Parts: sequence; C-alpha cells; structure tokens
Amino acid sequence: MIGLLLSASIVLAGLGPDGMVHEDDTVTVYQELAAKETEAEWHWDRSYGSDDWYIANLIMAEAGNTDKQERQWTGSVPLNRVDSPDFPNTIKEVVEQPDQYATYSDGKFYMMVDGVWTSSDYWEPTEEAWRDAEELLDKWYRTGETMLDECYVWQSRSVQGIGGFWSPWGQYFGYS
Repeated sequence: MIGLLLSASIVLAGLGPDGMVHEDDTVTVYQELAAKETEAEWHWDRSYGSDDWYIANLIMAEAGNTDKQERQWTGSVPLNRVDSPDFPNTIKEVVEQPDQYATYSDGKFYMMVDGVWTSSDYWEPTEEAWRDAEELLDKWYRTGETMLDECYVWQSRSVQGIGGFWSPWGQYFGYS
C-alpha cells in the first residue's frame, strides 16, 4: 500500500518514475485507488453501546416505522450535534444528555422489539434501522456530512431552534 501511495503521489504530481509525464499512468493510478476503496470491507459494530447501536436505537425510538428519509434525518441530528460546539463530543454523550431525547429519558429507547413498543426489557433494532444507521455513519466517517445540513441540531414533535421545517411525519427539524 505504501508503494502504491508513493507511486500515486509521483504520478499525481505529473511525473512518472522515469521523470516523464504519462497521462495513461495518472488514469491507471486513479482507477487502482478507486478499486482499493470499493474493495475495502466495512465492519460495523452492532454490539451494545457502539455508535451503530446508539444511532440504530435512536432511529427506532424517535422515527419508528417512518420512511427512510425521515429515519435518516432523525439519525443525522445527533451526528450534527457531535460536530457542534454546543453539544457533547460523542454519540453516546449526545443521546444520553439529560432532557434532550424524550425516548431516552423516559426509557422507551430500550423498550421496542422490531419497531413495536413492548413492556419487556429486550431491545433489538430492525434490519432497516441498522442499515440506515450504517449508511449515515459511513457517510459521516468518510465526509463529515449527514443527510441534513450541519446547522440542524434539533428534532422534536414541537418547534425548537430559531428555524427549521416540519417533516411529512410530523417531526420538526430545527437549526440554531
């Protein structure tokens, strides 16, 4: 990999190893780097307390059985909060921050099975919630972006922040 990166930097600088400019080499290196990136296997951590777990559970508890866009907007808010100087710096701390997520504060965060409220202590997000969380986290880890502009740090059934919009599912996404 180091050799590939070193030769890539030479070619990307416009010179091949022989000191000559080779247009075809530049294209080949870009293709090799793109192939390496798409071949990379992402291993998600679905264990209790992982970032994936917190986002998947929050999506289930806050957005339930809504559409994908709504679920991903909901999962974007805590990620935007992590990036904001006004909130804690980890997903766990953002979700567990007192008086921020009603479904966490009142215990509903832990009381769903496959998207249905239950009285048992068992909790497991749906496969759909896991996929939504993993897509969001993948984008966030790679680019630092979410499905909402970074200013959107509020999500509620009531207006919060200085502006925002109502979703078709009755949630308000607000910005500060």
